Amino acid sequence: MSPPTKRYRQIRFEAPPGSTELVLVRHGESEAADPEQPFPVVDGRGDPELSPLGRAQAALVADRLAVTRVDAIYVTSLRRTTETAAPLAARLGLVPEVESALSEIYLASGTAASIASESPMAIPSPFRWSRRNAGM
Repeated sequence: MSPPTKRYRQIRFEAPPGSTELVLVRHGESEAADPEQPFPVVDGRGDPELSPLGRAQAALVADRLAVTRVDAIYVTSLRRTTETAAPLAARLGLVPEVESALSEIYLASGTAASIASESPMAIPSPFRWSRRNAGM
């Protein structure tokens, strides 16, 4: 008879005391680009508003996060991040803070990503995360 196999219990994660949970949220869908009506430019980037779908996404984010503890909301200088954060901020009575270290960077043709450069803070949309985890 062979010796019993060693088993390792998987324990539910609990944040250590004093730790901070960071939730990153991508902005909702922006209005479509129209070469005849270019977007305003803010900090060197196009600044479209959210599309109707983007506003619906922002509302879903608010629904998902309104039941969690949120101490602060950080946005970029672009209106799509402010518009995405607005429903949640209104529900929680928070005023989003513009964090200059948060910005989009150009990675390659047709792609962009948001990064938090040297700042350890961010909440500008968990729409995809929200759909997966809330069963939407």
